Amino acid sequence: MSRLSREATRVLMGDIISGRYSQGEKLPKENALTERFGASRGTIRESVRALEERGLVKVTHGVGAVVQPSEHWNILDADVLDITLATDRSDQVLGDFLETRRILEVEAVALAAERGSEEQLHNIREAFDRVEEAAKAAIVNPLSEPDYLKTDAAFHSAILNAAGNSVLGKMLEPLRRAIQAAMRPLSPPRHRIMRRLPEYEQIMKTVTNRDVEGARAAIEEHLASSRVYLESVRT
Repeated sequence: MSRLSREATRVLMGDIISGRYSQGEKLPKENALTERFGASRGTIRESVRALEERGLVKVTHGVGAVVQPSEHWNILDADVLDITLATDRSDQVLGDFLETRRILEVEAVALAAERGSEEQLHNIREAFDRVEEAAKAAIVNPLSEPDYLKTDAAFHSAILNAAGNSVLGKMLEPLRRAIQAAMRPLSPPRHRIMRRLPEYEQIMKTVTNRDVEGARAAIEEHLASSRVYLESVRT
């Protein structure tokens, strides 16, 4: 996708998600959009196809691009999510993400504690050590936060690998990324990391000690803390 097409796509996404164009309404005709964005017909067609691929519009020959109900939108798409988080829909969407993550992740850590091999549990311990090291660096130097986020993702992956269910991992990863993306701009890395690290340590200890109920309780506490934190910094 060209730069101009991507820019037009994101603007039109914003128009739809913010409600400028409501459900059932047709987008402006192609010639109006080419004039608005100073783009070619090909560029606009590419943008409209991108909207259709994400479920925001349905294109019908002779009718045009019609805005679809929000339940059709691919909320796991990075652009759709990013724009949604900037609108008044954000609280509902984040609540749904946190609820879904809780439903899935509580059992994921329990399975890791129950099923994980000794090698997989060792990998979880090592992954936590790397998180801890990267966290200390990011607290001192916020510009190193990308390195911390990589270790954070690796820690979660190590737990999901130990759970022994590949579908869970595929379902949880976009949820975790979405919540992380929502939190990042709201406060400095130090605040987020200092809150998160002791919770991660408790999750690591309960899982690697094969404490199934303790692991459930640890992840419940972490997710509840995430919700309270997110609500506090967004108000």
